[in-house]
Amino acid sequence: MLTNLLLRDLIRLFDYSNAEISSGDGEHTQGIPAWTLKRFGLTQSQLDYWFTRVGYADHCFTWFYDEKVDVEVEVDDDTGCYFYRSPENYKIHTIIEDDIAIYAPNTDLILHTVADLLEIPMAFRSGINKPAVHDVLWNLGKMRIGRVDIDVWIAKEFSSNKREVYHYLERPELPELGILLTCGGPVSEFIKRPKRFEFVRLYDVVPENREPAAIEVACIKRMLGAPDDSQTNDKPSLYFDPMEKALHIHTRAVAPWRLSGSKQIAIVEYLAAEHAKGITRVPHRNIMLSVYGSPEAAKGKKIGNIFNGNDVWRDYICNDKFGYGIKLNES
Repeated sequence: MLTNLLLRDLIRLFDYSNAEISSGDGEHTQGIPAWTLKRFGLTQSQLDYWFTRVGYADHCFTWFYDEKVDVEVEVDDDTGCYFYRSPENYKIHTIIEDDIAIYAPNTDLILHTVADLLEIPMAFRSGINKPAVHDVLWNLGKMRIGRVDIDVWIAKEFSSNKREVYHYLERPELPELGILLTCGGPVSEFIKRPKRFEFVRLYDVVPENREPAAIEVACIKRMLGAPDDSQTNDKPSLYFDPMEKALHIHTRAVAPWRLSGSKQIAIVEYLAAEHAKGITRVPHRNIMLSVYGSPEAAKGKKIGNIFNGNDVWRDYICNDKFGYGIKLNES
């Protein structure tokens, strides 16, 4: 049975799996070495199910006094067995294939498992078999968020491949809205997003102790400012509809606020998403960073100037000493 502890390990290992491992005669094999997998405590049956053996490393690690050192692995021409020489006394030690094997993740299996947990219909998953960026970026399919279907993408080693990922996602033929799941470390909330994408670190929406495995889909929906399924009987106080580009406030008798300018949309969408997380006031600096992507680009920019010519913005946005937020009541 897949548990969340195993799923969290698979996410981390999937992110590591583009490493190039020296495998002899100047060749390199892409994958994860056995000594890395051992640290995660996977059983052999789990290895056989989630990974494929693709080669053998030409080195291994062994103790030399109080530290582990890298030593060369050789093949005995007579027996075909692998061995290495002790760095301490040069004695020959045999080593089994399992200890120097290189494994590649069963990518399709892992991605379909994530798509299953996100409740993405099989009919929408054609992108799993056709990576958008080779071994880096895939489209998992469409996920229902509020009243719209939004494309979900997943990126491996995002920090190292950000340029390629952005270049692809910013293609004009792709939708403006999207969710990008990243498998590695945290991504700064102030990093510039392609188009109107929301970044979600996959590891953060996989609770540590859960059997069977689950992804917190409701948390992802809240990040996009949409009500989750548990709120069907209670309307959220506000909701930003990304397709209509309109802010709906349910606590006041006020018409939906439909926006047009990209910067105005980005501000309102950001405030609505923060409100969904329980943050009702956001500092001006944070808003500008979310819109412009860097302190340099945001320098000197003001909300009032962005909404210049839109006379109704103060009917929907309020501010005080704590920052800016959506105006939920008339006072």
